[in-house]
Amino acid sequence: MDKLMQDATINSKIVSIDAFPLMKYSLIQGVGGELEPCVKLGDKVKIGTTIAKPRKGMLGADLHSSVSGEVVKIVKEEIDKDLSCTVIYVKNDGLNETKEPLKMPENASFEDLCEHLQKCGVIGFGGGG
Repeated sequence: MDKLMQDATINSKIVSIDAFPLMKYSLIQGVGGELEPCVKLGDKVKIGTTIAKPRKGMLGADLHSSVSGEVVKIVKEEIDKDLSCTVIYVKNDGLNETKEPLKMPENASFEDLCEHLQKCGVIGFGGGG
């Protein structure tokens, strides 16, 4: 399959696209419970700003903004016929400002490494079966 995809795209140009003017972030992200917002209406965010975190004791990872801009709406919405959740809307300012990346502490323990990866939005290590 990888070779097939490579052959199909070998002569394709890489195309850059702009982010949407209004970004919508659902606080249900696959497995785990609904995330808890850690931003409020009117907050300014940058690319990489944490906008939601797992609730205490719940499975999940931090959710980060993919644009810079302003939080303009936090509401409960129906996202499927039988499912509703909190949604955060960020108005994209087009400036693409980025947050300073998280730095890994020196001589980090295994627990520190796991916590750092979770803050970066990484969950699981490929052995989920």
